[in-house]
Amino acid sequence: MTVVTHTYRFTGQGEDFGPRKGAGLVILHTWESAGNTVADALAGLKWQDRDDTAGSYNRVICVDGVVSAVPDDHISGGVNPASTYFKPRAWLFQVLAANKVNDPNSYALQLCAMGQRAAYDKAGWPPAIIDGFARCILEEEARIGGPVVVANHADFQPGNRTDAGDIAMALVKKRYAELTAEVSVADIDTFKLERIVIDAFANIRSAPAENAPLLFQNGDKPSPAISVGTKNGFHAYWMNANRAWGYTSTAANVVSAEPYQNTVEVPTGITQAQLDEAKATSFAAGFTDAKTKARISVEGIK
Repeated sequence: MTVVTHTYRFTGQGEDFGPRKGAGLVILHTWESAGNTVADALAGLKWQDRDDTAGSYNRVICVDGVVSAVPDDHISGGVNPASTYFKPRAWLFQVLAANKVNDPNSYALQLCAMGQRAAYDKAGWPPAIIDGFARCILEEEARIGGPVVVANHADFQPGNRTDAGDIAMALVKKRYAELTAEVSVADIDTFKLERIVIDAFANIRSAPAENAPLLFQNGDKPSPAISVGTKNGFHAYWMNANRAWGYTSTAANVVSAEPYQNTVEVPTGITQAQLDEAKATSFAAGFTDAKTKARISVEGIK
């Protein structure tokens, strides 16, 4: 499940420059406007569409969602190589081919945070934006099948750009490390593998409670998932793209649920030996060890 919650496509000529030449680079930006919501982003994108000369980004990260503006595999115009300020920092040439450094738009997924860098540096970066940056990086790595170099806009135009900045970069790296760490165990008290359908616009939270932080809101269509169990009236399921457990209210948001029968696939990151050991314990015991079974069921279940 992608972190993208909204889509806007340009109709003019100055924002989407067609298919990228390659990949391996992600560039972080800030919009530098006071607003930081999806509504603010959509308004800004409409302005860009009319202007036809402003820079553009593949994705815009907001406090309440992520907007896809230029397809991930297309060129956006977030960096200006024609600017007199375009003087890429030396470290970029040490980790990227010269053609990627000198023509970054053609190779980069460009991510822009709504809001102002200076204000965020002073008051604290919204966790939703840092999380959105990190998860978009993970999605790009999954899309291209390998790691990427992450840079700031300021690394390419240090003379006139400061975004997204060292503070943001450090926070994104920290969140990325958290998301790629060993998978945590689901917070459930009743284990039951089920195929569920989550309703459109359902709230997905970080813990099985109504007051838990909102991770995102489901899209405008119901979506399938594999639930590993329940707690406090919430179904728990592993979001592979997000690399986190999501919890959604069973009564309010789960449209349907049916037993999941296939328990022999080897989830991603779990060896056959680990699976066999688990089957000899929790499987054979009738799934009595809920946490063990939840741990080995988090990824790769189709």
